[in-house]
Amino acid sequence: MRHLDFVSQAFCAGWDLRLISVTEAWAQFAIAGPQARVLLASLLDARLGDFPFMACGAVSVHGTPARLFRISYSGEEGYELAVPARYGEALFRDLLARAETLGGGPYGMEALNVLRIEKGFLTHAEIHGRITADDIGMARMVGAGKDCIGKSAAARPGLSGPEREQLVGLRPVIDSVITAGAHLFSQGDSVARINDQGYVTSVGYSPTLHSWLALAFVKNGRARHGETIRLVDHLRRIDVRCEVTDPVFHDKEGAKLRA
Repeated sequence: MRHLDFVSQAFCAGWDLRLISVTEAWAQFAIAGPQARVLLASLLDARLGDFPFMACGAVSVHGTPARLFRISYSGEEGYELAVPARYGEALFRDLLARAETLGGGPYGMEALNVLRIEKGFLTHAEIHGRITADDIGMARMVGAGKDCIGKSAAARPGLSGPEREQLVGLRPVIDSVITAGAHLFSQGDSVARINDQGYVTSVGYSPTLHSWLALAFVKNGRARHGETIRLVDHLRRIDVRCEVTDPVFHDKEGAKLRA
């Protein structure tokens, strides 16, 4: 809304235009997993048909107009279904009952956090205001032929290149607990500020990969995949060797979410 307000004032000042947020008017639920489409098919008034990843469209649920989005923050085949807010509670109870007949159920933020770390998906822990698109490996998403907010600032010296801390994955060499907030050091270096190579932003234990996983920022990280690095958290008395990896640990091709 803030960006739209800026556009209306800067570029459409003479228009008879009002912008109103309708976010609170909708209740929206994520439906994810290998049975997500089966659950939706039992709920929607009409057959879904071809609905590829990143598609969105109008649907009907028990005669109620709704909106369906093919998006996923879990890395699984996923959808988000939005209905007018007054139907939110009824839809949740219906979704839960139908999921349970398929062997599913509700999942919480901790489970979602593990799933998104497996996929290398980012949250505020990584996008914390001090990083650029290049730092997280998304420089190609900044269009060369058009402007965008932050483009000029990101092009300044020192905001790209190998001296920057870049997004990587970490996996303990020997299975061990690792923690967010820990700092990283090259093997053989003393644990001192001058030798700091980066820091850990998110961690979780993956039942799928049977290992603790982490997302972190490491100096020249993309060139250091396969290197062993030292993770140190003095507060929790943790000192562990980790392998630097690609930040996407699971289903790198995205076969699940595009199923």
